[in-house]
Order: sequence, then structure tokens, then C-alpha cells
Amino acid sequence: MSTRKVVYDKPLLIIYNPNSGKRANLYDLIVARLTTANLPYVFQYTTPSNLPYSIAKDADYSLYSMIVACGGDGTYHEVVNGMLARQDKLQLPFAFLPNGSGNDTCTSMGVLNLNDALDYIINGEVIAIDTIKCLIDCEREEDIPEQEKSSKCRHMIINGCIAMPARVVVEAQKYKACCGKQCYSVASIE
Repeated sequence: MSTRKVVYDKPLLIIYNPNSGKRANLYDLIVARLTTANLPYVFQYTTPSNLPYSIAKDADYSLYSMIVACGGDGTYHEVVNGMLARQDKLQLPFAFLPNGSGNDTCTSMGVLNLNDALDYIINGEVIAIDTIKCLIDCEREEDIPEQEKSSKCRHMIINGCIAMPARVVVEAQKYKACCGKQCYSVASIE
């Protein structure tokens, strides 16, 4: 897999979801590593009224070198979709900081923990990844009214499935608090 280097001439935009998966507070660890590496950054916390999708869609990309999503697979999904839904079609390199219950996206790319993820960011190494565009209840993206695009045109970065696997993911949500990553196993026997 080929990589390319990012030039950090502007701060990183870190979209931080404090309610993802493990709910571990990674702020101090992230700040320590980035400060030691002399990388500037800006934290933007998600809230119920300011979700990852909206932050990525509405940010002024001219101010940043990279978008970094700290959370789980759902957070990454929303940030990617927000970036790809922008009217100006601008994109920035995108990085993941794992803090979810499963972290399937990071694991599938060989990023097994926060330190691995920060190493890649600090080194400025990025790879190209594909998304799968899904149109929901329509045949052509051009036919989707603007106010419905966020719900009818979505991009997947991992775990595209229908039927049983999709149902397990939906059912697992109610077990995340008690079972962590095992919530998927529990949901599959339900």
C-alpha cells in the first residue's frame, strides 16, 4: 500500500466525540503527543446539537491541514459523510483516533491503538481509501432534494452489509454500555 506525506502548514481539526464507545477521555494523551511533535491542533467537541456530520460539512477547510476524528466507527462514518456532502467538494486528509467500542475501521487498517494512530498522524502518513456510495430510496443522486441528501446519499467506509449482519449491528447498540466490544456477540445470539 502506498502512502503519501501531509504537509502540516495549518492546524489539525480534531472532531472529538466524548460519547463514543469507551467514553475514555483521551484529550490529555492526544495533546501531549501533538505538543511534543510541535503539531498545532484545534479541538471541536461534538454535542447533541453539533454532530460530527455537521462539523465536517461546515468547517472552513482553508484553516486546517487535516481532519482527525476521535471516536468510534459511527463517528468516522459521520465525519466522512459530512466531508463528502460539502457543496464546495473540498476534502482534506482524514485520520482516525480509536475510542469506540469495536474500532473495526482502525483495526482493518492495522491501527490497533491510540499510539499507533498518533504515530501515523505525527509522521504525516496517509493512504487513499475507497468509500461505497449508497443511494437510499432513489435511483440518481441528482434527484435527491438538497434537504434530504444527508439521509438519502451516504458513504460507507467499512462493514457494508444487509440482512443478518446489519440487524446485529442495530441490536448491539443496546448492549454497548454493559458489554463493550462483546455487544456484537451478545446481539448475534438474541
